[in-house]
Amino acid sequence: MTGIFKINNNEIIDSAGKLTTAVFPAGNVIQVQTTHVDAPNETQDTSASGTGGDVGLNVTITPKKSGSYFYIICSIGLGHSTSGSWGIILSRDGTRIGNAPKVSAREGVFMRGSSNFNADTNHSWGLTGSYVDQYSGSTAGSAIAYKCGLVCQSGYARINRTQANSDVALVYGSYTTSSVTVMEIAQ
Repeated sequence: MTGIFKINNNEIIDSAGKLTTAVFPAGNVIQVQTTHVDAPNETQDTSASGTGGDVGLNVTITPKKSGSYFYIICSIGLGHSTSGSWGIILSRDGTRIGNAPKVSAREGVFMRGSSNFNADTNHSWGLTGSYVDQYSGSTAGSAIAYKCGLVCQSGYARINRTQANSDVALVYGSYTTSSVTVMEIAQ
């Protein structure tokens, strides 16, 4: 028996259940890499012009095919800052990507939230953002590092916990998980 799974008449999985070297058609997801940050983390980075503080929301992906696109999803379970706004800056290998453009003195960020819900330090915001990186420089076998860096207006910015960090068995005392996922998409 020949291939048991085919796409556009190209054998993808052979009769022994092994992945073949077939070429995936454009638009197919070739691989997925993800990082979950389960513990609270924080930064004091206030520079909206850099790449943000490292709170563990990093993924390194090694393309299987040159010229691939990369779909990035960043999810913040809870985010807050001790004063004013917090934001996420998306970068690839230390270069900002997917952020709003700079206008006058206003630096753009990928996504942002405020300090607390209704000024209550037991309640914070969660956000999810996505971006398709049409990176023409991607080369099969050469690793790419994506980072969702955290910044704040002043003081501290934190993920996965509220500002009050209340030790109670109610929902507002719960921690969350944040993640970044990168999918390689064949072109």
